Amino acid sequence: VLNKLDLCREQGATEEERERLVRRLQPALEEAMPSDTIRVHWLSCESREGVDEFLDALGGVVRESTETGNNDDAPLITRQRHRELVRRAHASLGRFIHSQFPIDVQA
Repeated sequence: VLNKLDLCREQGATEEERERLVRRLQPALEEAMPSDTIRVHWLSCESREGVDEFLDALGGVVRESTETGNNDDAPLITRQRHRELVRRAHASLGRFIHSQFPIDVQA
């Protein structure tokens, strides 16, 4: 996630310039987070621009990694502590999505 989209726009940064920055960052991202696909999302915590798109993309990644055609292959959380942590994370994300506070206050 790259924040400050609002400031990039205020300073006249073009889409092409932002894409160039992402290409420059790509090797470091791939080294730090080995993955098949690195997805970069620009957003503004101030204006919330891009936040909904990011959350939709994040939800898609979670669905892809947890849904299977065969329930026998579905992930299973067997430890109570892990179930509680997932429940709390879900509740926190719900509060975050529906909050009226500025995003930087929520963080």
